[in-house]
Amino acid sequence: MEPEYKSYAPYLGPLLQKKDSTYKLLPLSGILWDNLKKVESEGYLPHQKLREFGDPMLDKPNDTLLVTVNLGFYPRKQYIGFVSVASLVIHQLLSASRAHSIFQGYGQIRMLIWMHDFEKRMVLPRLLPLRSKSSLEAEISCKYIHEIAGSDQEEETYRREHELDRISMQRTAAKMAADGLATPPHRMTRLEREINEEARHNASHGGGIRRPYLDELEDLTGRLERKEVPVSHDKKGNAQYYEGSTSRRKPGHQATKEWLRFLALTYRLTTENKSFELLDTKMSEYEKLQTQWTKLKKSNAREKEQRMAEIEDAIVAWRKDVEMQPYRVQKDIMWRLEERRCAQNDPPALMWDRRALEPLVARAEEFAPAQAMALLDIQPRTIWPVLQGDGLSNYDYFEFMLTVMFSVSKQSVREGLKTLAPGADEWIMPRCASLTDTENGGVVNPDLLSVRSLTERQWREIFECFMAWPFRPTRGQLLSRVGSQDLHIDEEDNDYMTST
Repeated sequence: MEPEYKSYAPYLGPLLQKKDSTYKLLPLSGILWDNLKKVESEGYLPHQKLREFGDPMLDKPNDTLLVTVNLGFYPRKQYIGFVSVASLVIHQLLSASRAHSIFQGYGQIRMLIWMHDFEKRMVLPRLLPLRSKSSLEAEISCKYIHEIAGSDQEEETYRREHELDRISMQRTAAKMAADGLATPPHRMTRLEREINEEARHNASHGGGIRRPYLDELEDLTGRLERKEVPVSHDKKGNAQYYEGSTSRRKPGHQATKEWLRFLALTYRLTTENKSFELLDTKMSEYEKLQTQWTKLKKSNAREKEQRMAEIEDAIVAWRKDVEMQPYRVQKDIMWRLEERRCAQNDPPALMWDRRALEPLVARAEEFAPAQAMALLDIQPRTIWPVLQGDGLSNYDYFEFMLTVMFSVSKQSVREGLKTLAPGADEWIMPRCASLTDTENGGVVNPDLLSVRSLTERQWREIFECFMAWPFRPTRGQLLSRVGSQDLHIDEEDNDYMTST
């Protein structure tokens, strides 16, 4: 399906004109649902059978059909409340997989989707702060989302500890080796090359945060030491060169841009190293307390409950101490702890860390027009039984829950539930054992558990408790809070409206 088929004629022609070819061209846009319905109504897929709702075959993968989509619109266009057409279409495709509509009515159909590299984070974030409502919906709707190809650019202003990326890559490398997969050398990511280099030299890379500017700093230092560039010039143009750590620009001299950049990067590195030392100390204190609590919980030690309570008090004191630090430090400590917990959980909270293969590096100049692109491999799956209840109407409740709680994704789960409905936290928190299951993504003190770091298991338990809540708001009440114009209010809502 291609509306601009004339532009692609040189590429489509050989496929269509080949003897006994089964390829068919529809000069229609494939992102319009009415056009997709014509594929079935006009008999373009004679070997496929649309399934009725409730047919068990709808919940099984259909490997006889593969859908490929190109959403790399240039330039990117906004549409209604969506940041781009691609984000709208991805939302619709995942909604279709849950509702078994359009081609997902043939079963669970695998999709290969090209999009701008920047947009892949809406369903496959690599960092916890980027985890959002859309990415969580993708997690529960898909068996897997693999990045087949994408950019290797490090553009994020925030990065997690490099050791977590290394551990993630090593897990992926083991899976690839078991499946007999190997990345061509010219398509390897920077991280994969680093891991392979370490394996060859039996070396180990240090932890901390990877800082791409270190390469620039190392280059500048070398050039200054080799006296390829001066530190400054006097009024007559005479150069002053680098003399080690004691180098200073002389009064009246004009500093070179290389020297100013060197000073800025050196100061940045010194400041970040001091900050990381503090972060590492505070995180180690917390992790030690939580490890002790976990061991006590599984033991038969004397005065077990008392000792666990003492540790819980120590964690409260630790939190108060953190809150006395500058805001930036507070934020970084909580982020780092969340990332460690989510990356080390089994399975990891982020789908990116569950990947079965490392992406192939795709370069912007390989596309026309030149732009960074990514290819995602998406395999739908059956959603939780609790979400399928009442003809999928239960999903409206879940979507509302995500909308409200992800409005401030770094808030604690308790604060998120308070905004969901009055009393929701009091009903749900005591009934969700997974929130304090420290061996499976939980924490000793749930007030330190953020919305964005909840695992799929925890989300499911929270939602099941919410649906069992006797004072749960009606569907109509919830939809009205998000401005829905849905007029199909169910009987429960009619009863409520009548009684009031």
